[in-house]
Amino acid sequence: MKSQFDRKAVSRSFAVGDRVLVLLPVGGEKLSTRFCGPYAVLRKVGENNYVLSTPERRQKTRLCHINLLKAYVDRVSTTAVCCVAVVLPQSEDEGENLYTPPEPVSARVENTCALEQLGKQLSHLTAVQRQDVLELVASHPVLFKDRPGLTPLAIHDVETASAEAIKQHPYRFPPHKKKQVAEEVAYMLEIGAIEPGSSAWSSPVVLTAAVFSPLPAS
Repeated sequence: MKSQFDRKAVSRSFAVGDRVLVLLPVGGEKLSTRFCGPYAVLRKVGENNYVLSTPERRQKTRLCHINLLKAYVDRVSTTAVCCVAVVLPQSEDEGENLYTPPEPVSARVENTCALEQLGKQLSHLTAVQRQDVLELVASHPVLFKDRPGLTPLAIHDVETASAEAIKQHPYRFPPHKKKQVAEEVAYMLEIGAIEPGSSAWSSPVVLTAAVFSPLPAS
């Protein structure tokens, strides 16, 4: 039985001065343990026992078996790296019709303002292509309103496993994000994307970073 138990055992040892973590019981909880330390190895006693220096505990030194010890690895310090941007001259081979993406815009840009400047955003197209795009957009004004619309053509049913509500403690929002969450919820209520509900079912609010907006969107 012992040979089977020790089949994957690895011989370990510590030298004097090594720092180790020791598995000790948690105060007030007899069946709970955790690794404490790090503590320095003072000397080795026998084949598998070590005397550790524990200055902040009631026993200034402690004799521990090697099975209760594991090596302590210092955190590797990282050096801050500065980002450097290099401006390269434009190559003549790139051509004059190279498309350059527009600058980042706000997440709530009004479509009316965007349509007024649509021609400037299509400068990478030819005159004929630009006119085709403008006519196509102008022929569907209902799709480019200032507020998001709602289509009845697609319906998504959320299927749940059971009708039993999951009891869970509410998570606390960071104070510096409460105002932003309240503004986002008020905006979605205003445009009709959501509606108030009193059901036992609820979904947590998750803030995700939007690439085109300086603020995260909900």
